[in-house]
Amino acid sequence: MQGLFAHPTPPSVLYPYDNNGKPLTQAEIADLHRAGEQPVAHTIRPSAVTVRYFQYHAERLGSGITVQSLIASVLNAIVSETISPEMSSYELARFRILEAFNAHDIPTVYIPDILHSFGDNDFSVHCMANKRHFFENITPRTVEACTALFGVSKGWLLGESVACVRYPEVRPEVDFPLSNAIERHDNVISQSPSIEVNQRSVAVFGDFSNHLSLAPLLVLMSVGYSYDQSYSFAGWLPIGRISASGSERDTALRSVESACRNIELDYSEIQIDSGVAEHLSSGEMPQRAIFDSTLALAARPNN
Repeated sequence: MQGLFAHPTPPSVLYPYDNNGKPLTQAEIADLHRAGEQPVAHTIRPSAVTVRYFQYHAERLGSGITVQSLIASVLNAIVSETISPEMSSYELARFRILEAFNAHDIPTVYIPDILHSFGDNDFSVHCMANKRHFFENITPRTVEACTALFGVSKGWLLGESVACVRYPEVRPEVDFPLSNAIERHDNVISQSPSIEVNQRSVAVFGDFSNHLSLAPLLVLMSVGYSYDQSYSFAGWLPIGRISASGSERDTALRSVESACRNIELDYSEIQIDSGVAEHLSSGEMPQRAIFDSTLALAARPNN
C-alpha cells in the first residue's frame, strides 16, 4: 500500500531563478547543489542585532563554529526548504499527527499500535521516528482515523489549513443531528478491532452569564476510548457552534439538550468567559484550549 505522500510533485513556481529571471530546471538545480560543495564568497552586512544573535548561538554551539559558518548554515537551510517546499508540508503533517496524540496525553509507544490497528501499513516506533518511513506509511485511512479520534480537520492534519477544528453551525429551526455525528464517528472507529468507545457525553461551553453575549457557544462531545482493553484515553470532539443570540440561542440550546435526552446522553453547560469562547471558536484544538484555560479541571472528561 502506498503512503499518502508517496509521489510528491514539487511546485516549479517556487524554484530559484537565474540572473535573467527565468526559473531554473531540475537539472540546473542539481548542478547548483553539486557546485555548492565549493564555497563562494559573498559580502553580507547584517544589522548589529543580527550579528549579536548569531554570535551568541555560535558560542553556545562550542568551538569550531564561527558566526560566518552558522549564518551560512541557516541560509542554506532556508534555500533548501524553498527549493523543496513540499518537504516542509510533509514535516508539518508529521508534526501535527504526532501533536494530536501528544495533546491527548497518549504516550509515543502506543501511537504506532493505534495507527496500525486501523489496518494501515506496518507502523513501528522506528517508523514514527524516521520521517521517510513515516511518509511511506501514512495513508488516507490513517488521516481519517486521526480525524475521527480527535475531532481535528483533515486539512489541518495534512498541513493545508491553520484552523485545527471546525464547528458546524447549529440551526435553531432544525433538530440537532447528534445521532448522525455519532454514527459517522462510530463508522470510522469500528475499523479498528482494538479501540472501543466506552463513554460519551455532551457539553456546551460558553458565556451563559450574559444572555446577549455575541461570543459563540461551542458544543463538544466528550469521548472516552479504550485500546486493547489495557489503555484508555479521552478527548473532546467539536460537533456544533451556536452563533445566534437571544431567543434563537435558547432554541438552539434546547435542540442540543433534546437530542442528548433522546439517546440518553449526559448533557451539561459549562460557563467560560467570552475570551476563552472566542479562543475555542477560532479553531484551536479543544483538548489543548480547554486544559489551558481556567476551566481545565471542571471540563476534563473522565478517562
